[in-house]
Amino acid sequence: MQGLQVFSESNTEAVQGKKIIYLYRLLKEAATESAKGIANAAENTDILVENMEKVKKKMETNQQISDQLKAESDRFQGISDNLML
Repeated sequence: MQGLQVFSESNTEAVQGKKIIYLYRLLKEAATESAKGIANAAENTDILVENMEKVKKKMETNQQISDQLKAESDRFQGISDNLML
């Protein structure tokens, strides 16, 4: 009877050990997935910043074009006003 009890206790310890290994693997997988998610978010943030910089440059170019068109329009208006006099 004592041998059966020792077997039962060691079997229970083996099952508990397997549970610990299983939980360790789950935690390791969760940590890996979390790290991948953080890396992905960082990469997306970098891409967003690059795209924002491109938009800013295009806005500056558009502003320069707009300023040039306004200056030409004002000059044309001045010529037109002088012709009317």
